[in-house]
Amino acid sequence: MIHIAVIDDDPNFCEDLKKQLENIDNSFSVDCYLNTESFIKSVQKYDIAIIDIILKESSGIDNAS
Repeated sequence: MIHIAVIDDDPNFCEDLKKQLENIDNSFSVDCYLNTESFIKSVQKYDIAIIDIILKESSGIDNAS
């Protein structure tokens, strides 16, 4: 199973992307986070993180590094 995190401050986009990814392959496990703080605090390990570049509280690029 491939674990994917989607970090985006738009809940509708996050859920839509989650559904699309899970429809591509049912072995994808996708979790949505509405901010980087909740993602960082999560105990789950991910193979892939998809991070929005422009977040309300921070930059996705800064948080990715």
